Amino acid sequence: MNTPKIKFAEAARRAGLSTSTLRRLVADGEGPAVYRLGRRWFVIDPADLETWVASRRINNPTPEANHAI
Repeated sequence: MNTPKIKFAEAARRAGLSTSTLRRLVADGEGPAVYRLGRRWFVIDPADLETWVASRRINNPTPEANHAI
């Protein structure tokens, strides 16, 4: 099914990140999958965003991770 895609600002808002952080993660290959619709126009499928956020869940955080929280 062809679901509507969302812009980076909306994806960042849904993920609780700044737009620049989401862009950096995507550029580093650590973010959700994106669609390139033009030279500088990228969008994200909401289902891909939800899958990516769920994959970053920490069940048993290390002491270092607790420090960051």
